[in-house]
Amino acid sequence: MGLRETLNKINSIEALNNMSLREIVSEEPCVNSKIEIKKGYTEWIIGDNNQFIPTEPIETIQKLIPAKYKITWNSFYNRFCYVKEDTNSDELLNLPSETFSQILYDIDFFWNNKHLFDKYKYIHKRGILLYGTPGCGKSSICSLLTNQVIEKGGIVLNVNNSNSLNSYAESITSIFRFIEPDTKILTIFEDLDGLVRDSETETLLLNILDGNNQLNNVLNIGCTNYPENLKERILNRPSRFDRRYKIGLPDSSIREFYFKNKINSSDLTDDLLKDIVLKTEGLTLAHLGEFIKSVFIFGKEINDTIDMLKNMSEFISSKQDKISNLGFSKLSVNK
Repeated sequence: MGLRETLNKINSIEALNNMSLREIVSEEPCVNSKIEIKKGYTEWIIGDNNQFIPTEPIETIQKLIPAKYKITWNSFYNRFCYVKEDTNSDELLNLPSETFSQILYDIDFFWNNKHLFDKYKYIHKRGILLYGTPGCGKSSICSLLTNQVIEKGGIVLNVNNSNSLNSYAESITSIFRFIEPDTKILTIFEDLDGLVRDSETETLLLNILDGNNQLNNVLNIGCTNYPENLKERILNRPSRFDRRYKIGLPDSSIREFYFKNKINSSDLTDDLLKDIVLKTEGLTLAHLGEFIKSVFIFGKEINDTIDMLKNMSEFISSKQDKISNLGFSKLSVNK
């Protein structure tokens, strides 16, 4: 057995061994099986069978930095890892909404009163379901709750498909909670109705929410545009999602607040503000954001932009385009 094969069988100290092996043995085919020597070794890893492997100093931390993370598989270390992500500051607006205020207050109370759950012998966890028309503010409230838990020293994890759900289920209890048993966790389940279309994925999700894999000190948020596609065992089970909140279209006070906070004050007069608040009735927050870009960045006319945004709700189909094109071609031929 060659040196490469022998070294590759050292598994006792997984993370450090794997790193050392990569430093000692080049990943690319090397001439005459020569070992690639890397400078900077300062200490030894103790392996099996009296083997001592050179390594560089390893920097470790006791807790993850409070932030938003995604879970991925690291083939080099042969385990899951947590990748720090940037938060979306565009969505960080605390809108003057009674629903927003209620959610933020309730969740802040939840984080600050773990002792009450302990007193009554309940797992310290909470679940809320956000539903409503796309673009109405579910992402905004998630951003606010993300900022809230990060300020309290916690982490945020997004689950948006079956792969990320499996990674979450496999790593959060067996790895994360062993290292950090008390860290606050906010888990956001995006596109919940799409996530539970597959029966196996649905079973796994339910097990995470209130089965054997449920976590302590965690807030679970489910987001969906189509609550009618969710089954009763998700909608009507407080231990899974304890509260349901409809995030509706922004009213005039919310639209005014949004424009005041998003449009440069030098571009916004009182008369203009009143005009655009009135004309944007029935539009979502996502539409309002596009309105600002179209008018104040691209210089488009206000009325043209409003018409364009309201027409976006019309159903379009590639089949209709093909029919129109065929009709045009036939007319051209006849002429």
